[in-house]
Amino acid sequence: MSDSEDGPLRERRLKSLKKQSSQGSSFSANSLDTDAIVERLEQMERICKRVPDEYIVACFAAAYRELANDIRSSGGDEEVQKALLDAARKLDALVAGNLDTEKPAVRAHLTSPSGQRLRSTPPLRPVRPNTVENVKQQAANVLEEVETVLLRSASDDSSRALSYQRIAAAVGSHKVLLRSS
Repeated sequence: MSDSEDGPLRERRLKSLKKQSSQGSSFSANSLDTDAIVERLEQMERICKRVPDEYIVACFAAAYRELANDIRSSGGDEEVQKALLDAARKLDALVAGNLDTEKPAVRAHLTSPSGQRLRSTPPLRPVRPNTVENVKQQAANVLEEVETVLLRSASDDSSRALSYQRIAAAVGSHKVLLRSS
């Protein structure tokens, strides 16, 4: 799954983010770290929108879990980490409750224009074809809850308000993808 249409600028930004991640940079809610979180959320969208519909909820679950774990391990913002981890757990439960045992697990990848693999998902399990639309709607509702939690948290702490709003907006784009795909 290629992301070649984004060009050299996107590739440089992704390399920078990958370098930050490998250096264990902090993911607290200051503007620089918010940029990294938002970029990761954008990467998730580019990866997950390329998987078949039966796998999209599992893709978002894996991506949110990975990002939440990275935020926790780097000593980042606990509110954001909790919201993302809660979403991952709920999305995992949706997949588990509607699992298609007939289809294999797949991995999705984000590659640079030069073909370098930038990010891969763990194995993703599909939901049954007859449950796809319902599961996607429920998943969109889960992400709407995350948006709400982050926006409410933003109103409680004006110093982090813009960061939380930006992260909530990125999560909101995932919700829109689930409802439109």
